[in-house]
Amino acid sequence: MDIFQGIYLFMSVSKLNKYIERPFELESVEYTPILVSDSKGNCLSRQFQRENFNFHVKFICRGGATFPQQYYFVERQIRSLTREKCVFFVFLGTCDLTAKNNRCIDLKTKDETSVHQIFHYIDKFNKLVNACGSRVVFLEVPPYSIQNWNLIKGQRSSTEFVGQDKILRHRIALVNEYIGQVNFANSVSSPNFKSAVVRSHNSKRGRRYSTNYNLYSDGVHPTPLLARHPYSRKNVLLISPGVH
Repeated sequence: MDIFQGIYLFMSVSKLNKYIERPFELESVEYTPILVSDSKGNCLSRQFQRENFNFHVKFICRGGATFPQQYYFVERQIRSLTREKCVFFVFLGTCDLTAKNNRCIDLKTKDETSVHQIFHYIDKFNKLVNACGSRVVFLEVPPYSIQNWNLIKGQRSSTEFVGQDKILRHRIALVNEYIGQVNFANSVSSPNFKSAVVRSHNSKRGRRYSTNYNLYSDGVHPTPLLARHPYSRKNVLLISPGVH
């Protein structure tokens, strides 16, 4: 069990809030952080502006953005972005695994084509950034729910959504496993976002686990409390090379 599981696993909302409230200051930041993301990144950007941090983060975030879209944008801008030492935090995958269908969302592909495309663009991002002498950290895809999003958007509960969520959890696990391998090769790590929202309870069949979607605003995007999770001191110190 890693340090994040020990700290966050099965935490109540009040305990999570209390832990995140601890004072946080960095003595030095050797690399300028750049967050490349979709609308999840916009949530983190708004939360960052509410915090009183003594360091700067550049946000390259766009709602609905996929790995290919953000890769080609960064590729076009790579010279200007890497004029100083920087570390790219790539926080994508949600819009690669699922797609909007009117107001609802569905799995993007029937098979695992979407997963393998993510693998492909992780490799391309990794090669691009490392070739420029900068660093890259791939952030895990957090748990999210097709069913919860669709219910909030007015759809009736459906066994189809339950089945899609099961497949989605499997695909997220495959992507996060690959992210772990690439990060390990780069001597960096991602916070375990799952540990902030998973809770446990005892049943006749033993200990069971569920995701606390009360920490999400719509089944996909974090509430302000959950958006603070990546900014906790131990998360930043774990994932950031050149941060003290």
